[in-house]
Amino acid sequence: MKPEDFERLKAICEKEGFDVLNLTHDDNEKYILVKKAKDEWEGVEFVKSLDNSYQAFTKGKIYKIRTLKDNYGNIGVFVDDKGSVTNGWHISNLKPSTEQAYVDQLKDEAFELYGDIKEWDEFDRSDMNIDSIDDIAKCESNKFTYFKKDDCLEFGHIIIYSKGKWAKKIEKVRVEWKDTSRNYISFSYYNSNTNLVHRGNELAEVLEKYLNQ
Repeated sequence: MKPEDFERLKAICEKEGFDVLNLTHDDNEKYILVKKAKDEWEGVEFVKSLDNSYQAFTKGKIYKIRTLKDNYGNIGVFVDDKGSVTNGWHISNLKPSTEQAYVDQLKDEAFELYGDIKEWDEFDRSDMNIDSIDDIAKCESNKFTYFKKDDCLEFGHIIIYSKGKWAKKIEKVRVEWKDTSRNYISFSYYNSNTNLVHRGNELAEVLEKYLNQ
């Protein structure tokens, strides 16, 4: 095959989505290797939004795809910021992303939502609509684990995120005391409007321990 014929064939193949591979000009006289060019959307499971064209989505945020594009170039179905399901967002508004980028985003959201989280922190999952789990559970470690199949994030072996919904962190009660008169001490919950009045500042530590059990 003449060089000009090879270049013409190469141009046609590239237009149709194929790659023409060769090592040297001599190879072209003996054989030509043609392979299908990889579609950048092939196998994509996570996408990043490029704009705010749809109010339900946030520019720069990563989403998990539930199904891939159809013959018209539409992406659907995936979970939006509000936890609802949205169909048919065109790929012109998206770019392929990765599972690791999505997991890193979830971790950042967890710290933003809960602040510092650590072993033995307690979470309420009653509003997450997850079957076969205890509504209230304590973390058994300080390790994050993501399960792509179910789109859920665990911390310390308990689910704190699932398909757009987050568990509620149960804040521990803290007690402080101060003298309000010569005869009694006023105890106050940090997360309640209730005041406890009792004699003796030595009860502060005992009371806090009791309230957190």
